[in-house]
Amino acid sequence: MIRILQCPIGNMNVGGIENMLMQIYRNIDRTKYQFDFVVHSENNVFGEEIKSMGGKIYVVPNISRAPIKHIRMFNQLLEQHPEYEIVHIHTTYAIMYFDAYIAKKWKRTLVIHSHNSCATKIHTLLHMVLKKHMSNLADYRIACSDMAGKWLFSAEDNFVIWKNAINLKHFQFDSNTRKEIRKRLGLYADDILIGNVARLSYQKNPKLLVDVYKAYEKIHPQSKLIFIGAGEERAAMEEYIASTDCKDKIILLGNKSNPNEYLMAIDIFCLTSRWEGFPVSLIEAEAAGTMLVVPDHIDEIIRQFDNVHIVNNYDNINEWVEKVNNLVPLDEECRKKRYEHVKSLGYEITQQVKVVEEFYEKICKQS
Repeated sequence: MIRILQCPIGNMNVGGIENMLMQIYRNIDRTKYQFDFVVHSENNVFGEEIKSMGGKIYVVPNISRAPIKHIRMFNQLLEQHPEYEIVHIHTTYAIMYFDAYIAKKWKRTLVIHSHNSCATKIHTLLHMVLKKHMSNLADYRIACSDMAGKWLFSAEDNFVIWKNAINLKHFQFDSNTRKEIRKRLGLYADDILIGNVARLSYQKNPKLLVDVYKAYEKIHPQSKLIFIGAGEERAAMEEYIASTDCKDKIILLGNKSNPNEYLMAIDIFCLTSRWEGFPVSLIEAEAAGTMLVVPDHIDEIIRQFDNVHIVNNYDNINEWVEKVNNLVPLDEECRKKRYEHVKSLGYEITQQVKVVEEFYEKICKQS
């Protein structure tokens, strides 16, 4: 059995990178490939599940908050654990260069996996300094989309794309589940539910969706807005929502173990991120049959989905409201067809796991 050290940029909580990793981990042949994880704190939503499947969790401080301690502890980890022949780094920008350098110092096979296509201004400055150096260290380069690959890797370096596949059957529309969740949320049959599944963070820009809903609610008072996810902007969001006239119709649900069921209850899924790679949440929402409203800086691959509506001017609230206002929720039959469409595009996790297993097998043979 080969133990692979997975290094996500954060903890193993509910998020795009983490969900992708867990989908693979649950379905990979763990008699051949075992995943262990480097995280930044003891608080991990998937922690117990990882341990139940034989995985180990190592806590190393966040590099942005404690860079020297992070570098020292990650170096010690690889020094003390020579069994990790493969180190798989998951990142959104080149801050993980130092981890990559340490992995190569200890002569490990290094996989670098890009999951985003932009960053904040200050992070972008650091990224541009370290990008080429980090790309040069990689033995293998992977990205969730073409945009994400071009963002993290040098122009002359090749990369392969891994689809952010999911367990599709969990997202297949079910009318009884929809009724139950909407009942819990206090919705009537004809009420419109707008929703989002994402971290409450600067990148995801949840305040923009609140602004869009404020205008939408004046036209459609029989509606509600829900956010599924936690994050550093939770307190700011609570304060901002409290200042609106529609505060009683906006619900922060936090992390949920059953986001698939809430997606069945949602009619319109709005992604208001300032930047993205190719978010898993969009695949999940499409499979559940929601209407999708997204900004035009999402990877072109999103246009393969039939229910997607593109906002061309990200900062124009009126365009967002117009897009959402013109949408009519799909009926049950149409929602079920969306599931079949996503499946036909190769986003079923069992298909992607075969790609992953072949990839790791290839590395092991070449080591």
